[in-house]
Amino acid sequence: FDDARNLFVLAYQEEPHNILVLNMLGALEVSSRHPTEEQYEAARKWYLEALQRDPKEMRTLNNLGWVALRQRKFEEALSCFGRVLQQDPANLKAQRGRGEVAMRRGDYEEAQQWWDRSWWQNEHDDPVLLTSMARSSIAQGDFETARSLLETARDRSPKDIYVLTSLAYLSIVQGRLEEAQECLDAAVLLGEPDSRVLNLKAKLSQKRGDFEEARRYYATTLGDDPDNTYALSGLGWTAYEAGHLDEAQHWFTKVLEIAPENPYALTGLGVTKTRLGEFQEAQECYLNSLQKHFHPPAVWHWFRLATLSGNTQQLGWYLDRAHEQGDTQEWNASEITTWQQRVQR
Repeated sequence: FDDARNLFVLAYQEEPHNILVLNMLGALEVSSRHPTEEQYEAARKWYLEALQRDPKEMRTLNNLGWVALRQRKFEEALSCFGRVLQQDPANLKAQRGRGEVAMRRGDYEEAQQWWDRSWWQNEHDDPVLLTSMARSSIAQGDFETARSLLETARDRSPKDIYVLTSLAYLSIVQGRLEEAQECLDAAVLLGEPDSRVLNLKAKLSQKRGDFEEARRYYATTLGDDPDNTYALSGLGWTAYEAGHLDEAQHWFTKVLEIAPENPYALTGLGVTKTRLGEFQEAQECYLNSLQKHFHPPAVWHWFRLATLSGNTQQLGWYLDRAHEQGDTQEWNASEITTWQQRVQR
């Protein structure tokens, strides 16, 4: 890495206006497995310098968009990808970037639309795209479609760690634990386990009731990637399951400091506050969790809280409003109707 960087620094000194060199310097800044915020900022400076040379250069705009995305600067990412798509509506990297922004914001339908567009542009065999489409299907509860997409991706690229870990996650969600273990074992054989493999091993241990082992895996992830929100949330849930409510609050709050809209951390914090008897604060957590999209776990826990406190009025109002909007996926609309009936009873 240092040798490559030194070569490009020399090239930059000789050709400071060379956009390719500026982009390579930016890419090298974030080439480590877990780039720091300082490294993202360093990459950003190189890309911004390149854009000063050519404000419409699409490669630079895409690179800056992906850095902004990883920094959770969603509006800047959207702006970069949008500027690319104005020039080239079929640009696959920008389309995928728009899909990823939507996915991270919880707008799963929009994410699916962008990835579908890429798929129709003859990208049928791309395992990365197929896996992204599967993530959106999982988030919307369409496990059958997700499994079909992931199995196709595995056929195309049987040693792709991203495909294997996505299949492992889906198998855990569906309770197919032995299959999940097989996928993770195959992923481990490909090299040193990364944070996604470790987090999924932890999730699998949780499903099997071994919370101490789960905590060890999450802690290992955080040793390498301190801001990993999945591992932080995992520690929150294992602490909650062990009855350590103050510790659970600590971990869920830490996630929300990094990602304020994270629906799983908001729901986890709400569940913890319910156990502590802080019903009003819990209700606010559930409502915030549901601001971006219909998140069934938040509704379920809010329903339990509402019946426990004898106050279902606000939950009923939320469900009526969600139903009237009419912009949810079909399975979500069905879920909303079911919950409306439960609240009425």
